[in-house]
Parts: sequence; structure tokens; C-alpha cells
Amino acid sequence: MSTLKVPGAQLSYEVTGSGPLLILIPGAKGEGEIFRPLAHHLSAQYQVVTYDRRGFSRSPLDGPQDCDHRLSTDADDVGRLIEHLTGKPATVFGNSSGAIAALEVLSHSPEWVQTVIAHEPPTVSLLPDAAYWLAFFDGVYDTYQKDGVAKAMHQFASGTVGSGDHQLMERAMREHTNEYTLSNARYWMEPAM
Repeated sequence: MSTLKVPGAQLSYEVTGSGPLLILIPGAKGEGEIFRPLAHHLSAQYQVVTYDRRGFSRSPLDGPQDCDHRLSTDADDVGRLIEHLTGKPATVFGNSSGAIAALEVLSHSPEWVQTVIAHEPPTVSLLPDAAYWLAFFDGVYDTYQKDGVAKAMHQFASGTVGSGDHQLMERAMREHTNEYTLSNARYWMEPAM
């Protein structure tokens, strides 16, 4: 892993392969490790960058997070990675909340973007039933504050994915727990909800 110092944080990232630059932005877990199998397959055609978003796992903050500007800060971090690694526009892929960050990179720093792939961005405010979803996420946050991360994540999974995916998500939470898991979940819940 390498580290890039950015304003307010230190981004831990890994580069594999060669070719045009492809940045993979993780979603709620915030940890680039989730893309390791995908990066392996793409590295024959791309220089693939996986990284831990600021505040997650191996990318510590240097001070408090500015929650009011978290999305623009995430976008700025991606632009800084691209500038540091190539200085040319890159392909940017984001999944879930990482997809929202990818779209923000396009909006915030289009000069660094060749292509954006936004996979399942949870932009619920654009949905016709936005009020329902905003109330749902408020309820998940209330559960987190009253009963902790595990119950809130169970509520989140129950309300957002089908039963098969819910079982996979719960199994992944059990089997892939590491020193960062609980901290990452808290960090995602607090400012994100």
C-alpha cells in the first residue's frame, strides 16, 4: 500500500496492472479491499487503483471530518489521486455511495474524468417515493443511536435488499470482520445518515 497526503487525511491506496488509469471508489464500507478480486481481473488492461476513502480503515483523518463537505472532499481526493498518479483524465468507477462520489468527481473536477461508471448510486432524493426512503434512513439512524451498529445494519439490509442478498450481506458482515469493520460502520453511519 502507498499513501498520498491530502488536506485533512492520508489516503492509503494500491496500484496494480498497467494501461489507462481506473479508480475504483468503494461504497459504505469505504475500504478498497472489497475490489481486490475485480482489480485482479482488470489489471491486464488497466492501471487499477483501489483505495480506502478518507476516515476508513487505513486512510486516517488528520483532524475532524467536515461532514457538511464530505462529498466534495471525497471528489477532491479522487482528483488528487488521478493527478498524483497520471496527470491525465481517468476512468472512475463507484459503487453505492462510492457511485455518488464518482458522480461528484465528474461534477466537481471534469478535467480529471474520461469516463464515469456509477453503479447503483443511492440517490433516493430523486425517486418518486423519496419521502419514504428519507424516513427509512432516519429510522436506521435512530436505531443506530439507540441500539448500535449491528441492529441498524440489520434494519438497513432488511429494507434495502432482497432476502437472498440480505443473507449474503449478513454472512459477509460475520465472515469479513476485521479490525476496521466496526469503526468503518460507525464512521459511515454518523455523517452519512
